[in-house]
Amino acid sequence: MSYFLKKGSLDNFSIQPATESKSFKELNLPEESIKMLDNIKTFAALRQMRRSLATRQIPFKAKPLPVKCGLGLSSFTLYKSFEGFMNIFNPYNEIYFVTWAYDLSGKPPYVYPALGMDPGKWFNRMKKKDTIKFIGEGINLYPKQEIKGGICVHIEVWESDSDIRKAGETIQQLTSIIQESELTKILTALANTNPTTATISAISQAGMALSDIIGKILKNNSDDFVNIFEGYYDVDNWKTGEDKYQNPVDDPICKIVLNRF
Repeated sequence: MSYFLKKGSLDNFSIQPATESKSFKELNLPEESIKMLDNIKTFAALRQMRRSLATRQIPFKAKPLPVKCGLGLSSFTLYKSFEGFMNIFNPYNEIYFVTWAYDLSGKPPYVYPALGMDPGKWFNRMKKKDTIKFIGEGINLYPKQEIKGGICVHIEVWESDSDIRKAGETIQQLTSIIQESELTKILTALANTNPTTATISAISQAGMALSDIIGKILKNNSDDFVNIFEGYYDVDNWKTGEDKYQNPVDDPICKIVLNRF
């Protein structure tokens, strides 16, 4: 399953050398290497570090954001109907979201809908061209807190062909799968160590595998795929406010508006 909407990359999450207790000069590094270290601010830059410097095994850690921040789903617009011929008799689409979001602090991903949530709170009946605006800071995709590296958010948008009760059972199943996934295991293991480029690759692969598992379950349930959004917001470029995404621009399927707060 390919991502239809995407912003940024996990490789762009912010990092810094984990050497507060001693200076680079105490590591007997040449001046040129010290200047290189100053330019390594992301995992992408770390991957390109010269072999001569990499062999010194200088540890890096995810850079914290000095202020607390969070992420919400502010609004959603549906531009196409997924009811087919039934649109004549039932113009409503039962839209729902399955999301997970995380940083590199060692906490498990924050999952929406949460286990036990009333289906009436996440099941959205929408006609074509309808917009739903969520009050306040929006649907809480990632609670306001201190973050490290950045925030990744993965949003799956689906249209349900089931009644609310059956859809609720499916959502509960998916929430449990996310919480017990390989992605969650890798992220929580970061509580005791610093992420490496290998860790970042493992997180990306685990995220794609999880999305594939969820997609197969929902398709087997006869639900219709609407769209996927995956966004990466690194701490060095964090800013508050709304971000709008739709694709393609000239004939969009939907529009997602996120709120960084």
